[in-house]
Amino acid sequence: MANIIDLTQNERVFQEIFSGDGRRNPRRQRPAAEGGGKIEEMLSIAEASKRCGLSRHRLDAAINRGDLPFYQFDGRSRKVKASDVQTWLESKRRRVGVMEGDEV
Repeated sequence: MANIIDLTQNERVFQEIFSGDGRRNPRRQRPAAEGGGKIEEMLSIAEASKRCGLSRHRLDAAINRGDLPFYQFDGRSRKVKASDVQTWLESKRRRVGVMEGDEV
């Protein structure tokens, strides 16, 4: 009688170990990062140039001058945030007849 196995106990242990997605220790959800945890869209220079209607050369020049921030992951290709491109474009906006620094 000492060798009798309680199958219900083993089933409970099995379910605890393999519950959820089949891994022994299911992943815990990480708390969201600041800003809601939303990842902003990243664009290659070619994609950004198509979206804003400027040449790739002009965007590369803005990056090289330090006007447009970028990310470089593999040592070659550059990526920019869509919002950074929008901010840079807005900084280039001018109105005819208004001097820079004048209030409207």
